[in-house]
Amino acid sequence: PDAASITEDGTALTGGARPAELAAALSDWATQAVIPAAQGRALFEARVARKALGILARGAQLSEEIAAERVSARARFGVTRAELTEALRGGALTLETPGLLAHLRRDAALRIAVEQPRYAGALAAQGRWTA
Repeated sequence: PDAASITEDGTALTGGARPAELAAALSDWATQAVIPAAQGRALFEARVARKALGILARGAQLSEEIAAERVSARARFGVTRAELTEALRGGALTLETPGLLAHLRRDAALRIAVEQPRYAGALAAQGRWTA
């Protein structure tokens, strides 16, 4: 749906499902109906699609937290995410910059939670990095 058909809480006016819910429903459908019937290349592609839908669902669920972290970083360091990369490369900001290492750790933990939630070191890192 276009922006005019989305309510303040992120639901579509045409059905009420949020993006995370839609992605989860499609992932469930792929798991229950498509993958068991697929073979060969189609099975591989269905599994890839299911993983992508999981990333979309987790991204939608964490989008407010991710956005808040990035807005907070912009306020603290005075740079956008892309500018932060350049500032680190150029030495304008370093890991000694107050709060920067904590921000980078929180940002990495959030990205791992979205993209690779089963990453072996994720739980240990989240415990240390987000405390």
